[in-house]
Amino acid sequence: MAAAIDNEPGKKLGAKFWVPWSLGLLAIIGGFTLLLMWTVIREWSALVGGLLVIGLTICMWGMGLIAWRARKLAGLADPMRPAGKRYMLRFMPAMLGYVIILMIAITVYKTFKPEGVLLWAVALMPALPTFYAIRAVGLMVKEETDEFLRAKLLAMNAWTNAALLGVCTAVGFLDMFGAIPHIPLWVVFPLWAVLMIPGFAATRRSLR
Repeated sequence: MAAAIDNEPGKKLGAKFWVPWSLGLLAIIGGFTLLLMWTVIREWSALVGGLLVIGLTICMWGMGLIAWRARKLAGLADPMRPAGKRYMLRFMPAMLGYVIILMIAITVYKTFKPEGVLLWAVALMPALPTFYAIRAVGLMVKEETDEFLRAKLLAMNAWTNAALLGVCTAVGFLDMFGAIPHIPLWVVFPLWAVLMIPGFAATRRSLR
């Protein structure tokens, strides 16, 4: 999603495009959030949960490409910048790798019940692709040569991180007082990825 930040908001496409597109995006975000909650509460199998998360991740990527393609056909979008292309080639495989490795780690844990150092290694396996995804975001800022677009990227990251801190703080207090089921910390990374979408939207409006 953030790869399209070099394009200005496509208001000229009109509400007939942006309203259903926004509703579709909200439905995907809502489905992703419910999936994470339901996986924690119901303890779904790694295979079922992983496949659904992969599907939703691909849908979110597709929604971003749909908006970019529509603007391009309308003559409103420039070709994707090199930094944005490299970002997509780094971030999306990392997201899919995260889900696949998480499925493998859960399967190994449930099947072989590792202990000691091996347990630590299995538990930390899913964290590796998240480091690569976070690195992709940082490299996009570093590799973007346009100063205005770089400012947009920095603003988007700041908005996303602020939103993540607020949500995690609120959820932490709800958890502490027993108002909601306990939510594991691994949910923070997927939540951060989802919050990049409203962060991108907020940045487009504030820096035009």
